Amino acid sequence: MAIFAGVFLTEIRKNFKLLGNIIVFFVLAWTFLYSISYTRIFMQKNIRDIAGEWINENIPEKAKIGLLQMPAPYRTPPFQFYRYR
Repeated sequence: MAIFAGVFLTEIRKNFKLLGNIIVFFVLAWTFLYSISYTRIFMQKNIRDIAGEWINENIPEKAKIGLLQMPAPYRTPPFQFYRYR
């Protein structure tokens, strides 16, 4: 699909100079802004990391933390497991 889109934009740019350049500019600008938005989202801390920091700072050592299932990286906040029972 990407190759087809590239060939399509190249053909439009060859056949219609002004319209083709405008379309290519908008496609590149849209892609750039879309990439920046996802980069900003992925740079932020997610809610799991914030929850893990909160657990480490506010729950005293040797306290019991109830987990319904074994800890897994995709669902459990990343807290220091060895500090708690």
